Amino acid sequence: MTLACPQCKHPLTVPQPMPEKMVCPNCRAIMKLAPAKSIPKATPAPAAPPAMAATATAKLIAGYELQRELARGGLGVVYLAYHPHLKHYRAIKRPQPRPDLDNDVLLARFRREIEALGALDSKHIIRAFDAGADAEGPYMVTEYLDGESLSSLASRHRHLPVSEACELIRQVALGLQAAHECGMVHRDIKPSNVMLTRAAGDT
Repeated sequence: MTLACPQCKHPLTVPQPMPEKMVCPNCRAIMKLAPAKSIPKATPAPAAPPAMAATATAKLIAGYELQRELARGGLGVVYLAYHPHLKHYRAIKRPQPRPDLDNDVLLARFRREIEALGALDSKHIIRAFDAGADAEGPYMVTEYLDGESLSSLASRHRHLPVSEACELIRQVALGLQAAHECGMVHRDIKPSNVMLTRAAGDT
């Protein structure tokens, strides 16, 4: 480091570490120096954590990966699920405990629902593909209906054309007829329980 004497401008080489004062060899002037503060060594950056997977390990039920919750009802919760090998989506339903309902009664109702869907075969009624139980309790795998409920449709449009309303009611009636022919009665018919979706092959 080189400085100039403030008196005679004689160039001075400042030794390191810098002293508190120096004497100019040319004019003998005494110069006070302010030693530069030492610069602390840079703290090394912490090691980057291992790269995380794009998504957390998906929860598996019957070989299906749970994607997200679709809906909750009075007796159960329904999830969207994906089978990584079969490459298709299904809905998985589990009974949902309620403080006002005995757990044994809840499970008995869920078993009856599984048995009822297993006995039905109609394109107007959701199909069941599998059922079982794991550490968290019973479950049922059904087809996934990519659409919206009748209650959602009604809230958006308020009034449907008569022809469309009649066609919707006709299809609901066909589903109820299929259940009645198997000796079953649906005790909770309401717009939120009617799903609108495009059937395979429809245009």
